[in-house]
Amino acid sequence: MKMPHAIFKGNISFGLVSVPIKIYSATEPKEIEFHNLCPICHTPLKYKRWCPTCDKEVEWKDIVKGYKLTKEKWVILEKEELEKIKLPSSKTIDIQEFIDVSQIDPIYFEKSYYVVPDEGGEKAYSLLVEALRLANKAAVGKVVMKDKEYLVVLRAFKKGLVMHILFY
Repeated sequence: MKMPHAIFKGNISFGLVSVPIKIYSATEPKEIEFHNLCPICHTPLKYKRWCPTCDKEVEWKDIVKGYKLTKEKWVILEKEELEKIKLPSSKTIDIQEFIDVSQIDPIYFEKSYYVVPDEGGEKAYSLLVEALRLANKAAVGKVVMKDKEYLVVLRAFKKGLVMHILFY
């Protein structure tokens, strides 16, 4: 069986404590996918990026990003501008506070991940898991993954930690 790959490697950080960790997706959608095929040769169909105003295909390299202000008005963002607003990844789950587990309703959980210790972090990881479990606490923090900042909750789960990305 193929071992899943870590989607994130970094640290859990609070105060002067830094715990090296890896994160794995806890859930995977399993949906039946149907594809559109050519009825003659059964080749998957490709889609063109078509501009109805110019009546022509637009190449990937020529596409620009825009934010819609009104039905017909857009703010165009250049690649350089998008790079400037890109959030830097610190590879750290920055813990902001610890709360009672009862304060977090699962209705706010968007996606869940398993958090496991990375090499050299086993002892600190185990201490964190046990402290959260005994105190019935969860850690609330922020993390940047794939150029986006997320609000997360870490809580003890079985013999380890689970991280939930929260809707907000």
